[in-house]
Amino acid sequence: DEAIYYLERSVDISKYNTISLLNLADAFRNSTVIEDKISKERSVLEYVLSFDPVNVKALSLLVRSLSKNKRGKDVNAVYQRLKDSLEYFKGRSNFGPYHLTVGFTAVSVGDYKYAQYVYQDGVNRFPTAKNYVELATVEFNFLQNLDKGIALYKKALELNPNVVKNQAIKALIKQYES
Repeated sequence: DEAIYYLERSVDISKYNTISLLNLADAFRNSTVIEDKISKERSVLEYVLSFDPVNVKALSLLVRSLSKNKRGKDVNAVYQRLKDSLEYFKGRSNFGPYHLTVGFTAVSVGDYKYAQYVYQDGVNRFPTAKNYVELATVEFNFLQNLDKGIALYKKALELNPNVVKNQAIKALIKQYES
């Protein structure tokens, strides 16, 4: 919570420093002492979007915040903006990559087909073990494409045998194949 003080000072110095603002929103969300932390987080995110309306990270965080607070109509509008922003930036060389952020947000709101689309694009552009694990998780756990999920988990382990949660992945594969 001490970080909030310093982040607020940083924002006072540079009002359009998106990185500091997103860190401040994150600090508000994770605060253990601020009473109206959700409102403060949302206020910071909306401020970022006022001067950077296609900021994928801010949109993603705002969708999750609104979703947690059961603001369905608002969630839908902001989520559509997030999806539009991903498409807007997707082919650009200096974009993100924000596949993990947008995919996680899609899963958090229950849009598993869109999460599959985003993670598949991430695998196509950046074939890392982490991206394969995320796509495999959506395929296996949420879309019930078990064979495809297992194949993707195996590919992740092939790329990096020490990928995060590798032991759990190996156990899942073993259980599935037995």
